[in-house]
Amino acid sequence: MDKKTTAFVLRASDYKENDKLLTLLCAEYGKITASLRGAKKPNAKLKFASQPFSLIEFVLSERGGYHTVTQAQAADMFYPLRADVNKFYAASAMAQLVLSSVQEGSAEPLLFSLVGEAFKNLCYEKTDARLLLIRFLMDALQILGVGAGFSFCAIWQKPWRMRFPAAQHSFMTLWKTPTLPWRNWLSSSPKRLSRF
Repeated sequence: MDKKTTAFVLRASDYKENDKLLTLLCAEYGKITASLRGAKKPNAKLKFASQPFSLIEFVLSERGGYHTVTQAQAADMFYPLRADVNKFYAASAMAQLVLSSVQEGSAEPLLFSLVGEAFKNLCYEKTDARLLLIRFLMDALQILGVGAGFSFCAIWQKPWRMRFPAAQHSFMTLWKTPTLPWRNWLSSSPKRLSRF
């Protein structure tokens, strides 16, 4: 039975002599493992479909629970992700989170759109890759149900806000209640807080 889907290539590994084993993220089917036959041959027609972080429209043939790529067409190859080392590392970390947290065959449309938005921002925006990675991790963990809440301090039992100034690359907290003793220290020196 053939099925057509659009998927991100999260990982491509060597399989047998001339094949590749792809790990794909689809909106409809979640994480799928599919084999790409003959991808390591020099004149392979579907060699492009094994490039990491690319968005490809696949036609998959399923037999006995195993998927094989029969056709592929590139939707967006996201070449800048492989040209810049910082962008490559950020995209690799994003892909690793998805690979380790999504179950095979479970539909993840929100995570799929988040990955697409993150890869697009990494490629075509001038924002620092580290900031985009942090934003992706926070949003992905929220979608997966293990996100951190930053609207309430667990220690002081008070509501607070967190700002993330892009120019300074540091977290800065601003307490809503002016009576807390650390307010001046936190707002005047954001470099004392988590600097990366």
